[in-house]
Amino acid sequence: MKENFIYIWLGGGLLGLGSFLFLRFNKNARVKRVVFPVIQIIGTVAFLFFVWSMWDGEIGLFIYVFSAIAVAIGILNYRRTAFCDSCGAMSFSSSIFGRPTSCSACESKWV
Repeated sequence: MKENFIYIWLGGGLLGLGSFLFLRFNKNARVKRVVFPVIQIIGTVAFLFFVWSMWDGEIGLFIYVFSAIAVAIGILNYRRTAFCDSCGAMSFSSSIFGRPTSCSACESKWV
């Protein structure tokens, strides 16, 4: 699988750039709420594929624990993210398990 290393990096870079451009410049919060979980899932699976493809040793306990941690981080990132209905900006919570309470761009409060 290491012979495809450049394609894996290129695919990950294009996925990241496309996600960034979509989330940064699209102002429709409703569409972002639908697309963001898909981006999180695809990004986590792509990251795990990258790690698994570079793994030389036997599939051991480490790779399973690493995979579980990567999935948990993806879920926490999803839960800590919210989109403003007023301006469409993406905001993150400083709390590990909570959602943001106001928009970081326009300061509108959410309930």
